[in-house]
Amino acid sequence: MTVIYETGSASSPANLVAKLETFAAANGWTVSTVSGGLVFRKATVVVGVFSNATSIFLRGAITYNAAAAWNAQTNPASVSAEINCGAGGFSAYHFYIGDESGFDYLHATIEISSGVFRHIALGEMVKAGSFTGGVYVEGTYWQPGTNYQNFPESSLHTVICDSSGGTVRNNIWVDYDSKSNNWQRIGSASNTSDPNQCTGACRNQGILYAPLTIGAQKFNLITPMYPLTYFASRGSGLRSIIGRIPNMRLLSLRNLNTPGQIVSIGSEDWQVFPMCARSDTWNLNIDVPSSGYYGYAHLR
Repeated sequence: MTVIYETGSASSPANLVAKLETFAAANGWTVSTVSGGLVFRKATVVVGVFSNATSIFLRGAITYNAAAAWNAQTNPASVSAEINCGAGGFSAYHFYIGDESGFDYLHATIEISSGVFRHIALGEMVKAGSFTGGVYVEGTYWQPGTNYQNFPESSLHTVICDSSGGTVRNNIWVDYDSKSNNWQRIGSASNTSDPNQCTGACRNQGILYAPLTIGAQKFNLITPMYPLTYFASRGSGLRSIIGRIPNMRLLSLRNLNTPGQIVSIGSEDWQVFPMCARSDTWNLNIDVPSSGYYGYAHLR
C-alpha cells in the first residue's frame, strides 16, 4: 500500500481541477477530455468532473464513453455531486492517491478560506462481501445562510458518508438484490423505504454519532478514528453493510484544533481536517460556518 500526497495552492475551481488532473495522471489514473469537462478513471472508477466559477461537480458512471459529455458517460448517476468551494483563490489543497487492499482512491481536501474546508472523495470502497460495483463519488456541500451555516446537523448540508442528507448529491454504485448498474444516492438513515437510497455512518442519524460526541477516550485521552461505512436498504426496514472508504476515517476534533495536523498511530500518520470548519460553539443564527467537532482523517 502506497499513499502519494501533494499540497499546494490554486487560484480558482478550474485551476484546482487542472492541478488534480495533473496529479492523477502522473500517479496511475487516466484523465480524458470530453465535452464540457474531464473524466477520471482507474479500474472500475469512472467519474466525470466539471467546474464553473464557484463550484466543482462530479458525476459517476459505469463505463467510459469518449463521445459523451462529462455528465453523460455510460449509465451515469442520476445527480451530480457539487462542491460549493467558491471562486478562490484557495490557500491550500491536499491531494491523496493510493489504495487499500487493492481498492483505489483519489481524495482531496481544499482550504477555501482560512479554517474553512471542502472535500472530494472518489474511489472503490473496501467491500463487505462480494458484489459488482462499490464505487463512491462524494463531495461536501455546505449550505450558506444564517439559518444553516452554523448548524452542523442541517439536512441541507451534504457531507461524505452522510446519514442526514435532505438534499442528496452524492452517490455510490452497488449492485445487489438483482439490481444492475445501480447508482444509489447517499441519504438519511431514517429513510428505509427508498430503494434508490443508501446511507452512511456520519452525523446525527449515523451509527457513529454517539462515539463521535464522546471524542477522546477518558481513560487514555486517545481520539479513535472510525471507518466511513455505507449501508444499503434491504426491505422491511433492514440494512446491510456495503463497505467503507479506503484510508480515510471519521473522528472528533474536540481535542484537535489545528487543521492539517498529523496524528500518529503506530507507524501510520493521519492528517486531520474539519468537515467544514471547527468551532467550540455552534447552532447559532450567524453567518459563520461550523461543523462542530466533526473531522476527517487521511492516511499520509
